[in-house]
Amino acid sequence: MLRTRIISAAVLLVLVAVPAILGGLPFLLLIGLIGGLAAWEYANLLRQGGHHPSLPLCVLITLIFIAQAYWPGILPLQLVLTLAVAGTLLAALWHNRPEPITDWALGLGGALYFGVMLGHFVLLRNLNQGVGWLLIGALSIFAADSGAYFAGRAFGRHPWWPRHSPKKTWEGYLAGAAASGLAAALLGAWLLGISPVEGALLGLLIGL
Repeated sequence: MLRTRIISAAVLLVLVAVPAILGGLPFLLLIGLIGGLAAWEYANLLRQGGHHPSLPLCVLITLIFIAQAYWPGILPLQLVLTLAVAGTLLAALWHNRPEPITDWALGLGGALYFGVMLGHFVLLRNLNQGVGWLLIGALSIFAADSGAYFAGRAFGRHPWWPRHSPKKTWEGYLAGAAASGLAAALLGAWLLGISPVEGALLGLLIGL
């Protein structure tokens, strides 16, 4: 497990670093690829569970919301949201499925989750010192994940959310949040010149 995590992190670092440094369209394409793959996997998992969300629409709406973060003038959020809600509802009702509204809600919810949330990486990159903000976010997440993993394996005794993630523990979560806070405090002062207290608070939010 540890070896897999290290190899995955190394490969992802190479694949993500170049587009992140370049910014602009290369980074938008990277985030679009991640969002499209995530939406595709999400819709397939729902189908395995007996639901029937529109897989192409789930991917398409995800990509449109990511693009909206890059071109807000061309794609106003209110317009995109309205077309996404109405368009996916009409598509769900058009197909002869036993639970069209459930399929619509699940498909649209996934597209909003992936598209809107991943769109924030595009927004971060477009800020002044955007690469620094991306690094703080990515490395704080990595610190939280690694801290939670190691502390959970070594000291984990009390389940955190057994219904959805049975192997997570409170000990692991708290260690991950602390690791994220420490990472953001150090990186924030180094990369962006923010105070360690501000960085630590940001890291705790990221860990949460």
